[in-house]
Amino acid sequence: MSGVILAAKNKGAILLVSPFKPSNSTIELLNEMLVSDVIVLGRIGAVSNQVMDLMKSMILIM
Repeated sequence: MSGVILAAKNKGAILLVSPFKPSNSTIELLNEMLVSDVIVLGRIGAVSNQVMDLMKSMILIM
């Protein structure tokens, strides 16, 4: 539930990903949204380093 509050506060979206690979639709949405920040919620191992690296590579640097 804290993720919902955080997303609302930052006017952001909540995207669910599998631990090892985001879906093609998630990747497409991230590209379309011109993301500048990503907040990952979950315990260690909930999202793999590969997914974290992919998310980092998709962040728009302003």
